[in-house]
Amino acid sequence: MAIKPNPNDTHLIAEIDLSKGIFKLDYDQNNPTEVGNAERILKIFEARQNAPVSHQNTLVAPTPHQAPQKASGVTFPQAIAAFIESATEVKPGQRTAKKGWNTASSAGERKSNLQEWAYHIGEMDVAHVTHDMIIEARTNIALTPPNFKKRLTTDFKGQTLETVLAKQRTKWQAYITDLEKARKNDMEVINVAIEDYLETRSNKTVNNYLWVLRQFYEYAIQQKWVATNEANGLDLPEDDSKGRDPFSADELKAIFESRYYNLEEYNRPEQYFVPHIQLFTGARLNEVCQLQTADIVFPENIPGSEHIPCFYFHEGTGQKLKNKESVRLIPIHPKLWNDLGFKEYYETIKSHGFDYLFPNLRLDGKQKRSDYVGDWFGRLLDILKIKRPEISNHSFRHTFINFFKQNQLPERIAADIAGHAYSRSDKEKLEDDREGRGKTYQMYGDNYYPHVLLPYIEQVDFKLELTPFKMLSQNLVQTDRIPKGIKLVRNEIITAEENQLPEMGMNF
Repeated sequence: MAIKPNPNDTHLIAEIDLSKGIFKLDYDQNNPTEVGNAERILKIFEARQNAPVSHQNTLVAPTPHQAPQKASGVTFPQAIAAFIESATEVKPGQRTAKKGWNTASSAGERKSNLQEWAYHIGEMDVAHVTHDMIIEARTNIALTPPNFKKRLTTDFKGQTLETVLAKQRTKWQAYITDLEKARKNDMEVINVAIEDYLETRSNKTVNNYLWVLRQFYEYAIQQKWVATNEANGLDLPEDDSKGRDPFSADELKAIFESRYYNLEEYNRPEQYFVPHIQLFTGARLNEVCQLQTADIVFPENIPGSEHIPCFYFHEGTGQKLKNKESVRLIPIHPKLWNDLGFKEYYETIKSHGFDYLFPNLRLDGKQKRSDYVGDWFGRLLDILKIKRPEISNHSFRHTFINFFKQNQLPERIAADIAGHAYSRSDKEKLEDDREGRGKTYQMYGDNYYPHVLLPYIEQVDFKLELTPFKMLSQNLVQTDRIPKGIKLVRNEIITAEENQLPEMGMNF
């Protein structure tokens, strides 16, 4: 890099050799704003030399994007805030907010992602943000450990994001160094696993951040703040993204036939029921944790389904879903309802006047109730020595869906139960068109009714020896979570009817 004086006395030109061309940066050394922006750009080019390799597939020497010469007068964070307000607004003639922003959970996630972009880009005019600044911010977003904010009180207590990112870059360089050594020595590269060096966000997650940033830039173009979409062309390949595997049969056995359940070592009902509900429904963790007693329903308005107990997953006060397809009515597996004690537990919690099915669970910083159970389940997997980077609590969802796939059960049914949008195959489209039902079903059909889904739910069987839930009534809810006026019966054992035992000891 060379610094040359401009014929104009107050200007300097910084020339950077990018091997594919010279990038010239012309700035007024007497203008503090221009000097600050120039220094920031030069730092970004320097940082790019140390950027993570898997995020460099689009970090080739850039064709510089010409930012508008005239400032917009709007800072990047101000522009982000204006876009968020516009995206979440329900405009006249519309039923919902902008696509991708029309549920509380999706809007919250998009907003959080954009605020992270604003943090990394900083307080500068939106018209002066370049392609390479976004690449640098993308690298920081990729290297931010998963669930960083939630872990500020545990794994990263007392640390700033800047400190953590510096450590992440050091770890990444160690990984890249070992990877290159393995390649040079013809060693098995697969033995050098990134998970052994550091935690990073998946490429899919980073691409989700880029998706909403592209939306923002389209809005900024409409506002005439910028001329081009600087977020285009930056997506990362997703073939190496961190997916989640189903649990194996041995892993399921290790979890549900462990002494933890067989000897009733759990001390909170959600530790028992949340995993069991997920096993038989494939529901997302927070969907289960936020269930209210009113969400256990017998759909009297659906002929044929009146006597089927169901989970009703929906949005409401204190309840969020991922998308509109997540709203669904799912039969409760007879084994869970009749044999494992869920019916008795539900009736006990409801009869005492609790609103939530699991009163112990509190809202976390993201307005979800799943924080505690997610952390606890991770610890349980560690205790049971079930350690694969591809598995987590979300593996229950993959396990359930995989059961349908391996048993050749209809994908449409699996999609309805799991709360997925269903895309018909070409063969199905042809068959539907022949029968004249495809478009009709899509436009006018409801989700499958519980009595249609029940025969498929009943087939779900993982060949496990499951032990029924059993707990003293007074231990169901922690003392500080019991509202005034509610008093749990002492020494009453809550378990499946056929396993009911007489009351123990004397009341006190």
